[in-house]
Amino acid sequence: MNELKENIEKDFMSNGFIKDNKISIEKIELNRATVTMPIEERHLNPSKIVHGGIVYSLADTAMGLAARTNGKNVVTVNAQINYLRPAKTNSLKAEARCSKIGNHFAFYETDIFDENNTLLATCTGTFYFIDKKEF
Repeated sequence: MNELKENIEKDFMSNGFIKDNKISIEKIELNRATVTMPIEERHLNPSKIVHGGIVYSLADTAMGLAARTNGKNVVTVNAQINYLRPAKTNSLKAEARCSKIGNHFAFYETDIFDENNTLLATCTGTFYFIDKKEF
């Protein structure tokens, strides 16, 4: 898993979207991932609350990263997010975990927190393994 983790982290950190939004990996293990992101003014909506798309993007990133720990590329098939509180925060954290995995599809759940560990949103996602490429 250590070599896989190193390769995933290297690939992850070179992605433009990930780099541009300063998303970082806090923890990664088989079928689990925790990522964080600092919030900047550009991430806010007109009400000065973190834009819902940013919250979703972090959740999707965490779930996709967790799914990739299986050594395969994945794409999001479907996702559902529930916003529980407005995100008025300096940083976000998303914790993803696998709820079911099969040969072609995997199902993940993610909790999104602010810097005080207040739950802001929950997200579920279905991911499809697009190949068997080892990283």
